[in-house]
Amino acid sequence: MMSSGMFRRWLKFGGSGGRSGGPGWLARSFRVYAMAVGFGGLAWMAWSLQTVEVADWGSVGLFTAFAILAEWSYVQLAEGFISPSLAVLLPAAVLHGPELAAAMGSVGFLLGHVLPIRRDWLAAVFNLGQLAASLLVAGGVYTLLGGHTGLGMGAVLDVVPLAGLTIGYFVVNHGLVGIHMSLRHRRVDWKLFWIEPARVDLVTFAICVPIGVAVLILYRVAGPFIADSLYVALFMGAHLLRVLVRLEAVNRELTSLYETTRELTGTLREDEVEKIAFRAAAALAPHDRAVFLRWDRTIEQLVVGRLIHPQADDLRGARIRPGEALVGEVALTQEGKVIIDGRSQPGMRLIPADDPIIGSALAVPLVADGRLVGVLAVSRSVPGTLNKGHLRVMSILAGQLATAADRASRYQEASRLAITDSKTGIFNYRYFYERLRDEMAKADDLGTSVSLIFIDIDFLKEINDRYGHAMGDAAIEEVVRVIGQSIRTTDVAARYGGEEFVIALPGAEPAEALAVAERIRVAVERTPFGKTAEDAPIRTTVSAGIATYPHDAGMVDDLIFRADEALYVGSKRRGRNRVAVYQSLSEQPS
Repeated sequence: MMSSGMFRRWLKFGGSGGRSGGPGWLARSFRVYAMAVGFGGLAWMAWSLQTVEVADWGSVGLFTAFAILAEWSYVQLAEGFISPSLAVLLPAAVLHGPELAAAMGSVGFLLGHVLPIRRDWLAAVFNLGQLAASLLVAGGVYTLLGGHTGLGMGAVLDVVPLAGLTIGYFVVNHGLVGIHMSLRHRRVDWKLFWIEPARVDLVTFAICVPIGVAVLILYRVAGPFIADSLYVALFMGAHLLRVLVRLEAVNRELTSLYETTRELTGTLREDEVEKIAFRAAAALAPHDRAVFLRWDRTIEQLVVGRLIHPQADDLRGARIRPGEALVGEVALTQEGKVIIDGRSQPGMRLIPADDPIIGSALAVPLVADGRLVGVLAVSRSVPGTLNKGHLRVMSILAGQLATAADRASRYQEASRLAITDSKTGIFNYRYFYERLRDEMAKADDLGTSVSLIFIDIDFLKEINDRYGHAMGDAAIEEVVRVIGQSIRTTDVAARYGGEEFVIALPGAEPAEALAVAERIRVAVERTPFGKTAEDAPIRTTVSAGIATYPHDAGMVDDLIFRADEALYVGSKRRGRNRVAVYQSLSEQPS
């Protein structure tokens, strides 16, 4: 085919899997258009060939063989692939006419590209018709500008018509593909189908047009044998370039995997593992969307972490069940999967909330010691971008990430357990003590205060004796829940011991701390935490004491002592179910 392979790579057809959008004929318009161009172009070529007389069957056969080799000798790049077929079909159109050139190109594309990779029939028909129509229109431009066809040597001097032939083919070919892709994917940025492929095709034309012109010149000055030998050099060069491109890709993969291993060895943070995963994926698999999902063993679902997506803020933290979308399927089977073209699985999504996959996508499971740790998935809106080679190298990356993510998760869980109370899940007193000291130091720097609330559950022993320890535990859990709902994210709550809790409120004055403590006291008093055998609600109350740094104390231990004193002197001894402020106690006459 005369254009770059970028166009052809996009033309893999599907039904409902593409984002064709819209009901009725609009949803099927891209298929109607593809069949119209494909069968129409082929019919036009067949009709035109009826009046063509072949002057040299040997030359036609040789050019057809070159066309097959050109299609087979494409060079795969990250942005597309470059086919040298233009260098064959350009001189073929001048020497044998656009009708025969279209036939040669069709045979070459069919035998050199379609059959080896078993392309979808509709895609193949469209590309064949597209090639024929583009060459025939371009040939008309060539003739209109006074160009001559045939094996006569004067034809090579038709510079202006030759330029018209080249430009005409580029415009028609590019237009046919752009219209088709715009019909199929109406919600995708138009630049994806008009600007980006044009850049790749311009590179192809810049390489192949001079070679085609050189072949024509050699036909004129040295004869067919010398001219045809240029193609041998061209195909050898294309094959060498393919090898070099592949070696460069392998080197890039190995370098990226080595750097990733080195980075992962030095991290024990889950968020840092996700950052490293994205950097590595960017080097190993071209994509415009990516998502890292952690496996939550508690709920047995995937949880969306870091991602590259237009709706990233809305999707982060979303939960996905095994079997849902591509990532859920990979989590369920624990086997990597690549979708080269979205048409192969109509309606398949990368994640449930995403649009159907219109291009390529892959997902790999992160499995450590036989346990699922997470899933890494990427996609790109261009079909054919991702393949089994990308799946292979991403699977290697997944093995490294799984080990690192599992290690980081275990470390962070151990760190969390070291600073939390096992029964309530809030911070333990040892961690609280260090945090309180840090907050007091910050308050010194900022010239602010830190208030401390000391809370005690009233009559917890009586609850245990009357209803059992399970009910006493329920009372503790209810108080912890109320505390969590009543404080800010900057505040720090911890279990002091037994039925006692402490809360540090950075920047809070006594009046602000009193409001928080009262909110907690009232909520606990009003909320039952259980029921009796007679189905009557069981409630409890709390007492609290407040002290503030630096008003009431200058040291951590002194501040805790003052708050404890306010709790027992100001609240407990005065009937419980109340809040006392140390500052108020100290101002009262002894």
